Amino acid sequence: MDNSSNSSQDHFWSLLSKKLAHESTADELLEFEALLLQNTDLQVQVELITKMLNERPEEVSSWTEAAYMRHLIDYKEDFFSEDITDDAGILPSETTGNSSRVRKFFLNKITLAVAGVLILFGSWKIFFTKNPAEKIITNAISSVTTKNGNRTKVTLPDGSSVWLNVGSKLDYNPALFNKQVREVYLSGEAFFEVIRNAEKPFLVNAENMLVKVLGTSFNLKSYPGEKQSEASLIHGSIEVTIPGKPLEKHVLSPNEKFVVSNNRSINQKSLAKSTGIEKTESKKPETIFSIEKINYLPEKNIILETAWVDNRLEFRSESFQDVAKKMERWYDVNISFTSKKMEEKILTGSFENETIEQALAALKIAEYFHYKIEGKKIIIKP
Repeated sequence: MDNSSNSSQDHFWSLLSKKLAHESTADELLEFEALLLQNTDLQVQVELITKMLNERPEEVSSWTEAAYMRHLIDYKEDFFSEDITDDAGILPSETTGNSSRVRKFFLNKITLAVAGVLILFGSWKIFFTKNPAEKIITNAISSVTTKNGNRTKVTLPDGSSVWLNVGSKLDYNPALFNKQVREVYLSGEAFFEVIRNAEKPFLVNAENMLVKVLGTSFNLKSYPGEKQSEASLIHGSIEVTIPGKPLEKHVLSPNEKFVVSNNRSINQKSLAKSTGIEKTESKKPETIFSIEKINYLPEKNIILETAWVDNRLEFRSESFQDVAKKMERWYDVNISFTSKKMEEKILTGSFENETIEQALAALKIAEYFHYKIEGKKIIIKP
């Protein structure tokens, strides 16, 4: 088997294992579906895996099997066979007199392949859940997207409500949502009011964290490219984990928020090794996370982290550069600076019904600067 073919198969099993472990991003789910549609051999393999999982005796101890499969990883190079079909493209079980024996051997190889990959991804436990077939073949992903300058409210199939802030996207799979779990994927910012259901946990996947709840209200902010992501708990409780560290659970109490660094130079493996402040083996920059108190503004009787839900753009002691990113999404504009010094200016402000011109005029009073507006383009200079 050449390197490109081997890499392609490895990628397929990687996508499948992530899917079974509920660790797939929306893009990975779509890529997985596309691979199945384009490759009939992969469809056959998935069908065999589905049959194998459905026929598994439930009384077998998953812990015993897990230990056995960890041993099998040492022989994972033998798990993948390029001899899936003969020259005519027909399964061996359809061409040999010893069909049951050959098919069983082929099925066992597939079993070991999936088991090995699942262990490597730390997600073997999902492999032993009931009715796993419905996790393998999925329908189209439902997406709700808000452009810059727009916000919206979404009611999910279980009755839970989600308010999406500007420039955000929420994905979920209607075929799987509210079956064993209620799972969504968020890019951007959203406020969740989750209907309580202890039997079906609600999972929110963001770039650098996974939030698990049973029934509560909280705010989650995870915009691509920003310095940090935040999960702010308003009512109830939430459990936060970092990808790659599922056993290290951080449970928040009301009025607390979980803050994690989004250092772009740290990959997911490095992030998974971090709990608190820890240097990675590759000596890349530190990954930092902390549990802090949310910011309550008594003079306005509002919570800073959720003020946007009430159509308020609030910021306290933030750099002009960070404020500009918020204003870009809020007003659907593009802001650039001609001076690094201006980007570092510290600003505090509160806007509700103001236009972009009024907001800039108000900020100019606090920190003097010049600005030029050309359509949706704004230039800030000393």
